[in-house]
Amino acid sequence: METGKKILYWILIGGLLVSLSGCATTGAQVKTGASVTQEVVKFTGPKKRIAVMGFEDKVPRTQERISLLRLLFGGAGVTEGATVGTGMSDMLTTALVESGRFVVVERQNLEDVSEEQKLGVSGRVTDATAVKIGELLGAQILIRGAVTEFQESTGGGAGGIGFGGFGIGVKTAEAHVAIDLKMYDATTGVVLEAKNIERKISESGLALAARVKGISFGGGGFQKTPIGKAVRECIQEAVNYIVVKMETMPWQGRIVTVKEGSVYINAGEETNIKIGDILTVYRAGEELIDPETGLSLGAEQTKIGTIKIEKVEKKFSIGIAVDGSGFNAKDIVKFK
Repeated sequence: METGKKILYWILIGGLLVSLSGCATTGAQVKTGASVTQEVVKFTGPKKRIAVMGFEDKVPRTQERISLLRLLFGGAGVTEGATVGTGMSDMLTTALVESGRFVVVERQNLEDVSEEQKLGVSGRVTDATAVKIGELLGAQILIRGAVTEFQESTGGGAGGIGFGGFGIGVKTAEAHVAIDLKMYDATTGVVLEAKNIERKISESGLALAARVKGISFGGGGFQKTPIGKAVRECIQEAVNYIVVKMETMPWQGRIVTVKEGSVYINAGEETNIKIGDILTVYRAGEELIDPETGLSLGAEQTKIGTIKIEKVEKKFSIGIAVDGSGFNAKDIVKFK
C-alpha cells in the first residue's frame, strides 16, 4: 500500500511538471515595443565608421538591484554602475559589427586614446571631450548611452508541493530595461539623433523557490532570463534605429597622405571600397566655433578634385587624381 502511494505521488509530480513546462514555453510575452528584425541581405555599400562610448548607469542603487547585479557580475566586489554600462555598450558594439554595415572602433582603441589624452570614456565624458575622441579615431558618428532602467522582480509563490529542500510552483518574472541613446556628429559634437528605448518582459513558468546561480551578464543563461531578453531586445532595437538613421548620412573618409602622385585614404576593403571607385575630394575651410558652447560647428567644404581608386588594402586604399591637384592629408573624400 505504501509503495502504491509513492507511485501515485510521483505520477502526480510528473503530471504537474509537464503542465508547468508547457506554461514556461508558451507564457513568454513582450508587453511593450515592436518586434525586432534582423538584416538578412549582405551590405555592399560603403561602411561608415562609428565609435561606441561606454554607457552611463543612471539606475537608482536599490538593494534589490544591487543583489541582481552581484548575481550577474560575480560577487560583492563588483562596481555595479560600471559593469552594466560596460556590458550593454559591449553588446551594442558586437551587434553593430554583426550587422555588417559599419566599421566599429574597438573598445581598446577608445581606451588607448582616452589614456593618452587623459580623457575618460565613461558616460561622464563631456560633449567636447567626446568630439576630441571622435576626431582622433576618425569616426563619423559617436554613440553614447545611459541605462535608465534595469530591474527584475518575481511574483507568485510555491504551490505547496515540496521535496529536496525546494518548493515548486508557478511564478511570474517581470523585467524592465530602458536606455537613452544619442548619436553625435564626431566633428561638431552636435547631437544628431536621440531615442529612448525600453522593453518590459513578463514570463510565467516552472520556477524553483531558490534562485539559480551561475548566470553571467551576456552569457547563454542570461539570454534566457526575462532581464536578458529585455536587454537583447533593447540592443536590437538600438541597432535597427542606428542603421535607419545612418542611411541618411553620406559616407566620408580622409586623405592620409600623398606620395609621388598616389593618394592614400583611410578606408579600404573592410569599408567596402572597390577598385574603380570615383571619390570627390573636398577641402575644409576655417572651422567655425560656437561662441557660447565652444564646440565646433563644422566648416565650409570646397570641392578641389576627384580621385580614382586603383588599389585596395584591408584598412586603406590608393588612388590617383582624375582631376584637380594639390591634395593634402586630412582632405575629405566622398562618393559622388
